[in-house]
Amino acid sequence: QELDDIAFGLSKMRVLGQRMQTATMSSVFEVQFEKQRQVQGMKWKMKFALKAIYFLNLVGFLVGMIIVSSRQMKGVYYVESVTLQFQDMVWDESYPVMRKQGRIFDAKIPLVYAYFNGVYDKIGDKSEGRPMYVERNKVDGSMYNSEGPEIPEGWPVLSEDFVIPPSGIKYCDGHWIFYNENIRKSKNSRHEDADCPWLARSEEYDGFDLLEVGRNWELWTGAIGETTVSVVDNECDENSDCNLNGECVEGKCECDEVDGVTYLGTHCEVKMTDNCKTIHNEVDGAAWTVESPSGFLVEYSRPMYVYVDGTGTDADQNYIQANPSDGFALIYSGLRWQALQLPLFNLEEGRKFWQWQGNNFHAYWWQAYAESIAAISDPTKNDSPVGTDFYWVTDRGEQFGPFGSLEPMQLNKQAGRGVFKCELADDD
Repeated sequence: QELDDIAFGLSKMRVLGQRMQTATMSSVFEVQFEKQRQVQGMKWKMKFALKAIYFLNLVGFLVGMIIVSSRQMKGVYYVESVTLQFQDMVWDESYPVMRKQGRIFDAKIPLVYAYFNGVYDKIGDKSEGRPMYVERNKVDGSMYNSEGPEIPEGWPVLSEDFVIPPSGIKYCDGHWIFYNENIRKSKNSRHEDADCPWLARSEEYDGFDLLEVGRNWELWTGAIGETTVSVVDNECDENSDCNLNGECVEGKCECDEVDGVTYLGTHCEVKMTDNCKTIHNEVDGAAWTVESPSGFLVEYSRPMYVYVDGTGTDADQNYIQANPSDGFALIYSGLRWQALQLPLFNLEEGRKFWQWQGNNFHAYWWQAYAESIAAISDPTKNDSPVGTDFYWVTDRGEQFGPFGSLEPMQLNKQAGRGVFKCELADDD
């Protein structure tokens, strides 16, 4: 810059010649600009308009954020209903708090986690800012009845003994947990975490959406184990969410009943054909049908089958001929089928009791009456009992497994053969 100044000064003194002196001495501008007042006014209006636009954008953004935050706090964006699916994990010694004849007592019964498979709905309460979900019944996903059934005369039980304490899902201490306040992990209550009484818990997760949680969960089987857990949104957006076996109407699947096939389940994933509405025991010839005195019932998304009186023989040494007043039912329990004996099922005096039980059945809490469980199947996700191996429960006690002493029901005790078969179609 100093060299420029020196050269400029020398040029004005004509040291560098006439042309350089002329160039440095000439005026650059010869026109004087007048102040444009109107343009300045337009600039002020433009600035004001821009500021107003920025302000309105800011107000709109803040209002939108407030609305979204308010709706989020109210749980509008949380999933409303989910289906929880455990794998075949068993804890031999759970400690539930149960009722018998009105008295509360501590029991010790196996906990088959699949017994808790099914629908869980969002409720109004929250845990650590996240929604809480409560278990619904295994028939249609509605609430369990908080009042017990009508008890037949002479039975040594009370109505409240049968009321189901539903399980739940909530966020606690960095995990989503599955819990039941009436089931303890230890006999010693001082070892229990009263604030976070988990039976199963997800990986650590600080988000708010239950559906975004990983499938790998820890669960309690006397010690901490691992399993995979499925949590699926029950709301549908299109017919493909109903497995193309039903129509998505207002977020719920309405399952088809066409061409001799009835579809069941939250997402119409279970198929029941007309020729499998009655099935037959291959060993003793006994018939079982979905047409019970209480009507057609669904448990854990599978049809309930009842024994047809007078069918079957004593070809099987473990064959149990029910009392004419009693009934037998094949009921799905999340991953296994169970054969249950139902006293007074065929009589009017027991009808109301079993109708209530049908709508409020829960395989875990039913174990308080384990003597009524006559048989149990292998784990299966089949739509019906057909093709699944079954076992008679011949004895119970500490020396046996969680289901008791088991004897195969299959013909010649052949593994993989299954016990039941559907009726043959007319053209077979």
